[in-house]
Amino acid sequence: MAKNKYDNYSKEQLIAKLQQLEKKRYGLVWEDKPEEIAEQCERELPVLVEDKSKEITNDPKKSTHFIFEGDNYHTLYTLNFTHKKKIDVIYIGPTL
Repeated sequence: MAKNKYDNYSKEQLIAKLQQLEKKRYGLVWEDKPEEIAEQCERELPVLVEDKSKEITNDPKKSTHFIFEGDNYHTLYTLNFTHKKKIDVIYIGPTL
């Protein structure tokens, strides 16, 4: 019989492994450890700065759309304070 990598695990180690596996989810999953960027946002609120040179205005009477460049976490964290329940769609594109 082929040896399994869990053959030498104690009962406690096997229980811990099962508990870890039960936490696995599909979709967007964040690690259970805080990221430096999240801790930084707790210490100091990121500030969004408008760059008028990139403004595109077709009709000033229509809705305003924004493009944010930068770290996704900073932007989403700040929008949670400045535009809570006022955003219809957020598209997060990959960096180039």
